[in-house]
Amino acid sequence: MKTFFNWIQEDFRKPIRRWQALFLVIVGLLMGTVFTIGEYYWCGPIKKEDAVFAEAVFSDYDVQGNGRSRGVILHFSDDRQRDINACCTTETVLSELAEIKPGTAVQMLLHPRGHDIYELRVGEKVILAFDDAAVKMERSQFGFFVTGMVMYLFAILGAIKLVNREVY
Repeated sequence: MKTFFNWIQEDFRKPIRRWQALFLVIVGLLMGTVFTIGEYYWCGPIKKEDAVFAEAVFSDYDVQGNGRSRGVILHFSDDRQRDINACCTTETVLSELAEIKPGTAVQMLLHPRGHDIYELRVGEKVILAFDDAAVKMERSQFGFFVTGMVMYLFAILGAIKLVNREVY
């Protein structure tokens, strides 16, 4: 019985079509960049001092997704909306959001580039704490980083096939 790595090694030696190799290179580079650099830029780790303070009048909210990956979109009276990332959405956050009445002023700390909510307060009551959200966001980015690295490996695979002329 062949092992997984033997199977990959045998398949790697086979030539592939030129368009497939180009596809691997182009898509691998694009997706690798989006998952590593793009994700880090838009949702990268920040310090509390770097977060942007915002105050708005709460209108309502929508829960996106179900099960473990439920993000929340908060809507405000000035037609703006801000997101609570799915990794930060807990049952406690959802139950406390349900208690907020429309027209209530809320204070937020936002990521300076992505504008995700890292801290949410109603008066003195903290619904989402900055430190908890920052740790959860940093953990969730690791998965995106690994995915980006896999995409770069596909790009390298395509480039090796092109350079070695193992295409037809």
